Amino acid sequence: VSFDPNTAGSLVFCYVDQGNSSYGTCRAATLAANGVLTWGTKTVFKTGGTGNPAIAFDPNLAGRFLVTFVATEAYAILGTVSSVQVSSGAGTLPQHTVSQSWDPQTSGSFVVPYKDSDTYGYIRAGTASGTTITLGSAVTFVSENIEDASARFHPTDSAGSLLINYFSWTTSDPKCKLRKASVSGTTVTLG
Repeated sequence: VSFDPNTAGSLVFCYVDQGNSSYGTCRAATLAANGVLTWGTKTVFKTGGTGNPAIAFDPNLAGRFLVTFVATEAYAILGTVSSVQVSSGAGTLPQHTVSQSWDPQTSGSFVVPYKDSDTYGYIRAGTASGTTITLGSAVTFVSENIEDASARFHPTDSAGSLLINYFSWTTSDPKCKLRKASVSGTTVTLG
């Protein structure tokens, strides 16, 4: 679930609907001050088996969110909320991922960190415009055996500044590690 930071009481649930052939599904809702939820219609964003959906609202544009999920390969969908209805536009993310982060200081800018089949850590920057996703080239942020990574933009540092967090298995003493990076458009520069 993710709340829209720009619209009070607006939220979207993103889930695998096991009662409907494990389709990827979103459902918008509004939460009133008295705690009552008003539900919108279910919207299927992926037919067929879907796994590990993750959702995050764009902090710079009311009503827009990104869903990443796995279905043989990984995908990203841009969605919008109008009242309590969801519409979506598709974009393919041909990697194994379920995580994303929006830049709170740059409208339409996001990153997707992931672990690919070689178990190394990669990150791609993307931009969103309308229902179109544009992804930059994959950048290897670590050549080690890692668990899935996450990234978060800094809320007050210069625009595009972020940290990548991952768990490394390569030593006899596995550790959580951080890597600083920055984004400009669809280009990632590692620190």
